[in-house]
Amino acid sequence: MGLKPSSQKPVPSLKEEVQDKALKIKDSGQAGFLVLDVFMVSLILFHLSLVFFNILFNSQIFQDLINWLSPAFFRFYSEQIHSDFLRVDLIFISVYMIDIAIRWSVAILKKTYHRWFFFPFANWYDVLGCIPIGAFHLLRLFRFFVIMRRLQRIGVLDLSDTYLYKLCRKYMQVVTEEISDRVVVQVLNGMQSEIARGTPLLHRIINEVVLTRRLEIGHWMSQRMTDLVEATFEHRRLEIKDTIENLVKEAASRTHSINQLQKIPVLGDKVQTMLETSVAGMVYEVSEQVLMYFKSDESTHAVHEMTEVIFDSIADPDNQLNHIFQAAMIDAIELVKEQVKIQQWKIDHA
Repeated sequence: MGLKPSSQKPVPSLKEEVQDKALKIKDSGQAGFLVLDVFMVSLILFHLSLVFFNILFNSQIFQDLINWLSPAFFRFYSEQIHSDFLRVDLIFISVYMIDIAIRWSVAILKKTYHRWFFFPFANWYDVLGCIPIGAFHLLRLFRFFVIMRRLQRIGVLDLSDTYLYKLCRKYMQVVTEEISDRVVVQVLNGMQSEIARGTPLLHRIINEVVLTRRLEIGHWMSQRMTDLVEATFEHRRLEIKDTIENLVKEAASRTHSINQLQKIPVLGDKVQTMLETSVAGMVYEVSEQVLMYFKSDESTHAVHEMTEVIFDSIADPDNQLNHIFQAAMIDAIELVKEQVKIQQWKIDHA
């Protein structure tokens, strides 16, 4: 008995994955930037490590520890680097400035931004990170994260399954949602206040949103009425006819003049039955004609006139329908606020 060929795709080897990523990078035109990004990531990590080490070196306890571990390295670092750390820092800063100049030139050639001078504003963290003072060193971390994000996007790195990436993504989602929710709630509160006061916002919503669709709504109401007639009258024609006949008989039985017809010799009952049948037939015919009118295109004009009256009432600030519409909008915004206040990050990370 022969073996069936496997339907699973062969797992690509490490070499094939590297070649595939390299081909994608080449096709995207990011090869040159990739080399620069890898160099800058290494440089930033080394520089920040050196800055942190130099800060610790200001402590006498840390100096004693280094001197105990390696007296030769202690003398070299204290005399060649720590004593004039600004000179060392300026070497790194000169490299950062060259990097900025290269990327700025490329942005001008590719017209990345609307104006050539927009680059330093869009990359403010790089510009401020070149200031060799205290906390400005930490701004270089922005460049580090930007580079790592770009490497992730083009497929060089895949950090999506790492603990640190998931942790950062989780807390970024928390911060973003909390801030955005509060902003949205404040905006909605302002809208509710304006609508309740009858400010131009309410009038604009009525005039520019509701009234501009009056023809569409009128057409929908006319079509809905046609569908309603077809759904009720066409499928219940016999039922409606029997109901009308029964109503006519009940009404006739309560009418004294019609009951007197029974006293006519021989023909009394027949005359009464013929009269009831004739009245029922006329009522049914009239009802059918009315329903057919609403089913026809002739009723469209009447429906549009009715919708015009409704919309005019909504647009009138003193009309009760306007107040009902106003209250409905406020309640609708309140529901939106309740939905916005739901902390989705708690649900996602429960």
